[in-house]
Amino acid sequence: MDDDSLQKIPLMNIKAAILSVLALLCSLCATAQYQYQIYPVDWKELKTLVKEEPERVRELVRRISTPQRDTTLTYPDQIIAYFGQSLLTNDSEERLVHAMDQAYSEENYAEALAQAEKVLAVNPVNIKALIRAAYAIANMREAGDESHAHEEGQGYYSRAIRLLDTIAATGYGSEEHPFHVTKIADEYLFMGHYLELDAFGSQSLVDCCDVFELGKGNRLYPDSVIYFDATRVLELEAAMFGGGNNPAAELPTGSRGGRVAPQGSPCRSLWGGVVRF
Repeated sequence: MDDDSLQKIPLMNIKAAILSVLALLCSLCATAQYQYQIYPVDWKELKTLVKEEPERVRELVRRISTPQRDTTLTYPDQIIAYFGQSLLTNDSEERLVHAMDQAYSEENYAEALAQAEKVLAVNPVNIKALIRAAYAIANMREAGDESHAHEEGQGYYSRAIRLLDTIAATGYGSEEHPFHVTKIADEYLFMGHYLELDAFGSQSLVDCCDVFELGKGNRLYPDSVIYFDATRVLELEAAMFGGGNNPAAELPTGSRGGRVAPQGSPCRSLWGGVVRF
């Protein structure tokens, strides 16, 4: 099983049981009238919650990361877990992610799985690590190594889909209601593994949104453009490059592979209601 870009759709037939929301997304996006409830992230409020109640966030992370889906979790709960964890770890697992990717690219799937597990020990909701782990197990088993059960790989992938489902609940992908993410990789994983989009055109940064020209959509996402609110991504990059607290501060040329936001450009809040924690 090959997965060079992590944008391909896996052969594991588990999505039908997990992604009931996709049918809703498809039927509603096909019309111009978006009607299902969304929960855009209020970063200011979430930061306050993480500061005052970090154990609540950790407990929700634990619950969203269980092998069997916790059906009592609400979308606001899931959003606190996924986005709150980013505030707890601040991408501190990224060096381990690099080691994981390196091992996977060398087709050393046992090592890639070991590194993915290290990533998840730091950040249990790292979507890329969950999908890498699932694919590593699938490739190991395909090569005759049955030291890890098929169900274990399915478990990793199921957890990843829960988190992609959480991203889906934050918007419609439109300019007014973009999907929220914490990592650039999650934009591609969401498009590839959740929306099953297999072709992406140009990408640019407009204010605090990563914008992808799709050319054409599909049955799950029929629109030709998709927007991701990259406020958290920009904040982390600004801290890395010494840009201060302004998440839209100009980043070094080429740091994002697309057009950077102009100096001082504000992150827009175009939506109405937001998640209240």
